[in-house]
Formats: sequence, C-alpha cells, structure tokens
Amino acid sequence: MLKKPNTTQLSSFISALCLLLVCEVSYGISVVDKSLEQLLEQSDDVIYGVVTDVSSRYAPGEPSQQIYTFITFSEIRSIKNSEENNQGDFLLRIAGGRVGSRAQVIPGAPEFQLGERYILFVRGNNRLAFPLVGVNQGVLKAVFDKAKGDYRLTLKKRPGEILEQFRALRARSVKASLERRDADISPQEFMETLSTRWQQLNDRKGLVQ
Repeated sequence: MLKKPNTTQLSSFISALCLLLVCEVSYGISVVDKSLEQLLEQSDDVIYGVVTDVSSRYAPGEPSQQIYTFITFSEIRSIKNSEENNQGDFLLRIAGGRVGSRAQVIPGAPEFQLGERYILFVRGNNRLAFPLVGVNQGVLKAVFDKAKGDYRLTLKKRPGEILEQFRALRARSVKASLERRDADISPQEFMETLSTRWQQLNDRKGLVQ
C-alpha cells in the first residue's frame, strides 16, 4: 500500500523553496587583476562624480525579470569629453539590486553610497551587466582629507602597485611631475594624468584628431 505524502512537510518545503527563489538570487564574480594602464586602455571613458541617487528596478521588456541598480553621478568630470566637464549627470546601470522582497545579490560587485565620490573606468554602460572594467577594480573612491582640505583617492586593493603604476603613468604623461613621490593622489591629478595618457594612446590609434 502506498503511503500518503506528508502534506505538512511538503507544504513547508514548497514555501521555503519559493521564499528562496523570490527573495534572493546570488551570483559570483571572478576577475583577473588589471594594471592601471589596462584599465585605461579597456575603458570607453573614465568618469569622476558624486552619487546623487541610487535606485533599483526590473529591466523593461525582459522576461528574465533581471534587476538593475541605477546610480546617478553629478558634478561630472570625464577624460574623454573634457569640454563637457561639470555639465549634466551620468547614469550607471549595473546588474543586481532589490525590488520589494526580491533581491539579486552579486558578491564582489561594487557598492555606491549617496554623497560619496568615485572614479569609474566605464565600458559598455547600458549594454553589459557590469559596465566597469575589471568590475570592482574599475571603481576608486575619493574621501575628504580634513588636513589637506581636499579629496584624496582611497586605494584599498593593491595600493602599492596602483601608486607605482600611477607614478609610471604620470612620468609618461607629465614630464614636470617626474620627481614627485606623493603617498596619495588627488582625484583632479589622477583625472588629468589619465586624460593626457588617454590622448596619447588614442593619438597612436588615430582615434583623436
């Protein structure tokens, strides 16, 4: 004789499964370390700005119900469009986020806070799930230094390597800065150096008139 299924246990299992599927979907990311020069070469543009809005919503017209987070940056500086600096906003779309009780969590993906300033190495925005070169490597945060009365970049990952790579990049870009050995970098100096190097790289490719 066949035993009747335990409806209570079955109901509990189905409820738990549904809760897992509805509340949180998790993905993993693995990336290869990139040098500063590689980050620059592989970027469509490098943007510096302050976060003024963060919101998540479903991608329209996609049956997969993919959630994206949209981050608005203001006070924009760009290495590619220097004449448009400090004009308008920049909207970054990145996979993952929370809508209601449903979340899509991507371990290792960068997080952004309102009012904070960041430098972004952008590639494929609105096309790729993670439109930042090297994912979290493509984000540098700037914090206010009270002693200097200005912002400085925080280099949490490979700080020694990034500093040395920046100095080498600056040496190739700005001859007057060869002797400087600062232990920190201002966002303005960083952007100016990258803009000069970006011009040099693209002049070689015939992309800059």
